[in-house]
Amino acid sequence: MLSEREILKNAVFGPPYREGREKGLAEGLAEGQAKIVLLMLEQRFGVVSSNLRKRLKAMKPDELTRLGLQIANAGCIEELFAQ
Repeated sequence: MLSEREILKNAVFGPPYREGREKGLAEGLAEGQAKIVLLMLEQRFGVVSSNLRKRLKAMKPDELTRLGLQIANAGCIEELFAQ
C-alpha cells in the first residue's frame, strides 16, 4: 500500500488525490460554516424553517461569512434572506 506522500508524488494518482482532498476540505468548511450560521440564527431569532435550512446548506463559504456578519444587525430573519 502506498503512503500518502508516495501518492502525492505519483504522476497518475497524485493530481486526482489532491483534487479530491481539496474538494473534501472545501465541502467540510462550508458545512461547518452553515452549522455555525444556523446556530447563530437560532440563538437570535428562534426556530429556523426547513426552507431556510436548505438555503443555508446550498450557500458558498463567502455567502455564509457575509450572512453571519449581518445577523447581529438584522431586525428579523426574513431581512437576511430578502437579498
